[in-house]
Amino acid sequence: MSDYKKILLEELILALGCTEPIAIALTAAHAGELAGEQPESIDVYASGSVIKNANSVYVPNSGGLQGVHISAALGALIAKPELQLRVLEKATDEIRQQAKKLIDEKKVVLHPAKDVDNLYIRVDIKTKNHLASAVISKAHTRLTKKELDGKTLFLLEETDEQAEEHGERLTDLHSILHYANTVSFEENPDLKALMEQQIDTNMAIARQGLEGEWGQQVGRTLMELAGGNLEREAIAMAAAGSDARMSGCDMPVTINSGSGNQGMTTSNPVIYYGQKTNVAHEKLLRAMILANLVALYQKQFIGKLSAFCGAVSAGAAAGSGIAYLKGHDETVIANTITNTLAVSGGIVCDGAKGSCALKIATSLQNAVVGLHMAERGQVFQPGDGIVGNNVDETIRNIGRIAAEGMVSTDHTILNIMTHQANA
Repeated sequence: MSDYKKILLEELILALGCTEPIAIALTAAHAGELAGEQPESIDVYASGSVIKNANSVYVPNSGGLQGVHISAALGALIAKPELQLRVLEKATDEIRQQAKKLIDEKKVVLHPAKDVDNLYIRVDIKTKNHLASAVISKAHTRLTKKELDGKTLFLLEETDEQAEEHGERLTDLHSILHYANTVSFEENPDLKALMEQQIDTNMAIARQGLEGEWGQQVGRTLMELAGGNLEREAIAMAAAGSDARMSGCDMPVTINSGSGNQGMTTSNPVIYYGQKTNVAHEKLLRAMILANLVALYQKQFIGKLSAFCGAVSAGAAAGSGIAYLKGHDETVIANTITNTLAVSGGIVCDGAKGSCALKIATSLQNAVVGLHMAERGQVFQPGDGIVGNNVDETIRNIGRIAAEGMVSTDHTILNIMTHQANA
């Protein structure tokens, strides 16, 4: 359990915009810094999952543009990789104009990368005097290689110990709940500050989503339909944040599992419910720790990117957090997760875009119903489809479906999206 804090500090980081296009921008920034000159051409090599998630989403500080090309061009011109997933904060009018010129002149080219990790990005930048290259893989900020003029300047060679560290670090719901109940905030002020950062950032963009006409306004629609129902309002707060983020809002989000949508889905309903019911602040922070770790626990088996919609795992996690706020024991929390996964597990990911907000709402609605069922002692039984003998087995079963069973689904979705883009 001593590792759980480290996991939270590693995973719950700030990001400006959807993480796949921003990861492309960050990779390009590494290459741009290395080149040190104005780009003449930019070649982007990306896995299908990255392309799928970057294809349709609006990029913050881009002037209302979408996709891979503008992300790479802006990142290459900004060339400040130390900003990590907030690299596009430094986009100026001049940089936007230069980026658009590169795109209009067909100097930014996307190449689908074959036989690579699900999360893989390589950016090659050619300048007057140099050819610079950078690679990010397996995680959105994980730089694995840098080259300049054919010479390797940096290569991350993962040891067996490091590979194991990135494996199954969260073991079961029981230990996660024990950690959430017992961790000392006095001894871990940085962990407390991280939870409060998530409250501040993720609720701020949710309020922006409700106030502005972002995307298809799923959050605003749900809030109007809520009729004062607290749980429906909590769902609307997550959807509103996604409305704004998918539409290019330039406000940062505290992410979970490499995703802003998952960060907001996991946290916003828990925060809103806790604040509206006036629970003690410390209890709210503990509920958030539980929800965040439950989300990360599930993604351990699913993977960062797949054809499995991350709103499902995040929605189940939010359900566990609300159950905690209501004072329920481990059995009810476990059964809430089981009930949610038993029903919502078929939602596919067809990339980051406006409809993510409604998928978030659907997953959270199922989590709320699953919680009410669990409160009545009702839970789907082992053998009901993919439901296992306990919540941990069910979580692993979902992971197998996502990581193994949905590989061909992912390819089909990407082929459909590619065909539509070229039509």
